[in-house]
Amino acid sequence: MAVRVGWVDGRLATSVVAIVLEDVVSGDTIEIQRTFPVHPRKTVRLGQNTYCLVRAGATHYRGVLSYALAGRLLTVTLTPDAADVLELPEVVEMKLGGDGAVVLAARLPALLT
Repeated sequence: MAVRVGWVDGRLATSVVAIVLEDVVSGDTIEIQRTFPVHPRKTVRLGQNTYCLVRAGATHYRGVLSYALAGRLLTVTLTPDAADVLELPEVVEMKLGGDGAVVLAARLPALLT
Protein backbone atom coordinates (compact mmCIF):
# COMPACT_ATOMS: atom_id res chain seq x y z
CA MET A 1 0.00 0.00 0.00
CA ALA A 2 1.32 3.47 -0.92
CA VAL A 3 0.94 5.79 2.05
CA ARG A 4 1.00 9.53 2.60
CA VAL A 5 2.21 10.58 6.08
CA GLY A 6 0.90 13.57 8.00
CA TRP A 7 1.81 15.09 11.37
CA VAL A 8 -0.83 16.85 13.46
CA ASP A 9 0.31 18.92 16.42
CA GLY A 10 -2.75 20.04 18.32
CA ARG A 11 -1.12 20.48 21.72
CA LEU A 12 -2.27 24.09 22.03
CA ALA A 13 -5.88 23.48 20.95
CA THR A 14 -6.70 19.85 21.82
CA SER A 15 -3.70 18.40 23.70
CA VAL A 16 -3.39 15.75 20.96
CA VAL A 17 -0.57 14.95 18.56
CA ALA A 18 -0.94 12.37 15.83
CA ILE A 19 0.68 10.70 12.89
CA VAL A 20 -1.82 10.03 10.12
CA LEU A 21 -1.05 7.32 7.58
CA GLU A 22 -3.32 7.58 4.54
CA ASP A 23 -3.54 5.01 1.74
CA VAL A 24 -3.32 7.17 -1.39
CA VAL A 25 -5.56 4.83 -3.39
CA SER A 26 -8.38 3.97 -0.97
CA GLY A 27 -8.20 6.98 1.37
CA ASP A 28 -8.18 4.58 4.34
CA THR A 29 -6.32 6.03 7.33
CA ILE A 30 -4.56 4.75 10.41
CA GLU A 31 -3.82 7.27 13.14
CA ILE A 32 -1.35 6.98 15.98
CA GLN A 33 -2.48 9.51 18.58
CA ARG A 34 -1.12 10.62 21.92
CA THR A 35 -2.58 13.17 24.33
CA PHE A 36 -0.74 15.60 26.51
CA PRO A 37 -3.28 15.83 29.31
CA VAL A 38 -4.23 18.80 31.41
CA HIS A 39 -4.45 16.47 34.45
CA PRO A 40 -1.50 14.03 34.04
CA ARG A 41 -2.07 12.19 37.35
CA LYS A 42 -5.66 11.36 36.43
CA THR A 43 -4.53 10.16 33.00
CA VAL A 44 -1.91 7.87 34.57
CA ARG A 45 -4.46 6.54 37.07
CA LEU A 46 -6.90 5.72 34.25
CA GLY A 47 -4.17 3.99 32.23
CA GLN A 48 -4.48 6.47 29.39
CA ASN A 49 -0.91 7.79 29.50
CA THR A 50 -0.10 6.00 26.26
CA TYR A 51 -0.77 6.13 22.54
CA CYS A 52 -3.86 4.87 20.79
CA LEU A 53 -4.40 3.51 17.32
CA VAL A 54 -7.45 4.70 15.37
CA ARG A 55 -8.89 3.25 12.18
CA ALA A 56 -12.38 3.66 10.72
CA GLY A 57 -13.85 4.66 14.07
CA ALA A 58 -12.21 1.81 15.99
CA THR A 59 -9.74 2.69 18.76
CA HIS A 60 -7.18 0.53 20.54
CA TYR A 61 -4.82 1.68 23.30
CA ARG A 62 -1.26 0.45 22.77
CA GLY A 63 -1.06 -2.52 20.41
CA VAL A 64 2.20 -2.04 18.50
CA LEU A 65 4.62 -4.89 19.23
CA SER A 66 7.33 -3.52 16.96
CA TYR A 67 7.99 -1.39 13.94
CA ALA A 68 10.81 -1.13 11.45
CA LEU A 69 11.59 1.67 9.05
CA ALA A 70 13.84 0.64 6.16
CA GLY A 71 14.15 3.40 3.61
CA ARG A 72 10.57 4.12 2.54
CA LEU A 73 9.13 0.85 3.86
CA LEU A 74 7.38 0.87 7.23
CA THR A 75 6.56 -2.51 8.77
CA VAL A 76 4.34 -2.52 11.86
CA THR A 77 3.63 -5.63 13.92
CA LEU A 78 0.42 -5.39 15.94
CA THR A 79 -0.80 -7.44 18.86
CA PRO A 80 -3.49 -9.95 17.86
CA ASP A 81 -6.07 -7.93 19.82
CA ALA A 82 -5.15 -4.65 18.11
CA ALA A 83 -5.20 -6.31 14.69
CA ASP A 84 -8.66 -7.73 15.43
CA VAL A 85 -10.14 -4.44 16.69
CA LEU A 86 -8.66 -2.42 13.81
CA GLU A 87 -9.48 -5.12 11.23
CA LEU A 88 -5.89 -5.31 10.00
CA PRO A 89 -3.40 -8.14 9.60
CA GLU A 90 -0.92 -8.53 12.46
CA VAL A 91 1.92 -7.40 10.15
CA VAL A 92 1.22 -4.30 8.08
CA GLU A 93 3.68 -3.05 5.45
CA MET A 94 3.40 0.44 4.02
CA LYS A 95 5.41 2.09 1.26
CA LEU A 96 5.81 5.71 2.29
CA GLY A 97 5.51 8.59 -0.11
CA GLY A 98 7.17 12.01 -0.06
CA ASP A 99 9.05 12.79 3.13
CA GLY A 100 7.03 10.25 5.13
CA ALA A 101 10.09 8.31 6.27
CA VAL A 102 11.66 11.51 7.61
CA VAL A 103 8.49 12.43 9.52
CA LEU A 104 8.18 8.95 11.01
CA ALA A 105 11.83 8.73 11.99
CA ALA A 106 11.51 12.03 13.84
CA ARG A 107 8.08 11.56 15.43
CA LEU A 108 7.17 7.87 15.81
CA PRO A 109 9.57 6.88 18.61
CA ALA A 110 8.18 9.56 20.94
CA LEU A 111 4.57 8.62 20.24
CA LEU A 112 5.08 4.91 20.94
CA THR A 113 6.81 5.30 24.31
